Amino acid sequence: MLGFEREATRQAVRLGAEQVMPAHILLTVLTLDQQVRDRGWEVAPPFVRFDNAARLLREHGVTVRSAARKVLTARIPLDSAPDRRGFWRRDAHSPPTTGRVAAIIDKARDEARDLGHPFVGPDHVLLAALRDPSVTGLVRALGVDPVRLAGEVRSLNSTRPVT
Repeated sequence: MLGFEREATRQAVRLGAEQVMPAHILLTVLTLDQQVRDRGWEVAPPFVRFDNAARLLREHGVTVRSAARKVLTARIPLDSAPDRRGFWRRDAHSPPTTGRVAAIIDKARDEARDLGHPFVGPDHVLLAALRDPSVTGLVRALGVDPVRLAGEVRSLNSTRPVT
């Protein structure tokens, strides 16, 4: 999960955000997948079955660039009490993480456990993020039905036996 946390912070800094917000988690799912594909890497076999989120977003026409544009133009209110847990802040210059982002990370763990999966992957993070109203609004603004997207992710994760 540390990779998601760090990349979400990088996305917030890159976009000049005052806080790491749930929308940055959506960008993180897309960005980490893009980095893997750009390098020609493959996801390790134990994790590949939980790595459908970015592909599904791409199939719906969502890219890192289109999502970043929507994040920049969205009017997402700042949290009045950002989460100040130390592991979220890489240095004094990193923006604080909202409590909503911390909740998404916690809920991603719950999603993996509820699906009987031994690892937390992008699918679990996306499912957890889709519970946040700002993420569902962003996904809708990108032309994707968040309920349908969550159903597609769940369908792919419930039909694959985990060994």
